[in-house]
Order: sequence, then C-alpha cells, then structure tokens
Amino acid sequence: MERIAPTRLLLPIILTALGGIVMLVVAGALWVIQSNSYMVEQYQLRDGNLIAEGLANAVAADLVRSDYGALEERLLQTASDPSVRSVLVIDVQGQVLGYVKGRSPDVPAHPVFDHHKIPPPRTEHMQAEMHPDFLSIWHIVKVGIDVGWVRVDIATNYYAQSMDKVKREV
Repeated sequence: MERIAPTRLLLPIILTALGGIVMLVVAGALWVIQSNSYMVEQYQLRDGNLIAEGLANAVAADLVRSDYGALEERLLQTASDPSVRSVLVIDVQGQVLGYVKGRSPDVPAHPVFDHHKIPPPRTEHMQAEMHPDFLSIWHIVKVGIDVGWVRVDIATNYYAQSMDKVKREV
C-alpha cells in the first residue's frame, strides 16, 4: 500500500480555501459597488429634488404675477449650476412658460423658445425619472392652488466627475 504524502493532501484543501477566499472578495467588491451606486443615486435624487422644490417655490410669485422676465431670470440662474442640464416651467394645462438649457463648456445657459405643450405629470407633488445620463425631476408649483410645474434635468455624469475630483484631492 502506497502512502500519500501529507503535502499532496494539503494542496487540494489549500486551493479550495483560496478559491473560497477569492469568491468572498469578489462578492464583497460587487456588494460595495452596488451600495455605492445606490448611495450616489439617492444623493442625486435628493439634490435634484431640493433644486426642483426651491425653484418651484421661487417661481410661484412670478407665475401669479405673470412676470415672465423674472421667471426667465430665475431659470437662467438655476441653469447656471453645472449639474443642471435644463429647467422648464409649464402651467397646469401643459403650456410651456419658460425653458432654459443649462450651460456646457462652450455654451452658456440660454433660453429656448420652442414653446409647445407638454403633458404635466399625473402625480400630486413630485415625480422623478432616471434616464441613462440624467435625472428628470418634476415638482408642483403651488400658491394655495396648483399653478404649474417645474422640471429640472440633472446630469448624472456630473456627480461621478465631482466624486472623482474629490477623491483625487483627498
């Protein structure tokens, strides 16, 4: 009867253990990536909702007074934020009252005068839609009654670039 060397018995056990460790590390890394993606998405949603809610509150008086010059100025100011792709204000019937595209590296924020009707959301307060490269948030404009909606489109790749910049600085 032939004796098997103890090292030959340990080799399969060690390889199995290493394989298990590698699988645990990969599973852990995937979990961290998933958690990080969820946290970034939640941050974007919170940030976008704050911008949309603030804009809705700011333009409410302009809509009541029909002061479209002040409305456009507020939209231009909001669209100057580098994370904002565009801002839109519609009345409750969906008529566009103001639309401003956000700035890009070579083009400043500017109004768009293509005023067609856009169906308002079918919710009572706020609606968020995640697109591949931006987040679109609708928020109701109220002054006792509903007077319109604002939509803010937030560039999602802006947050990834900002986080990379913060990591490089740290």
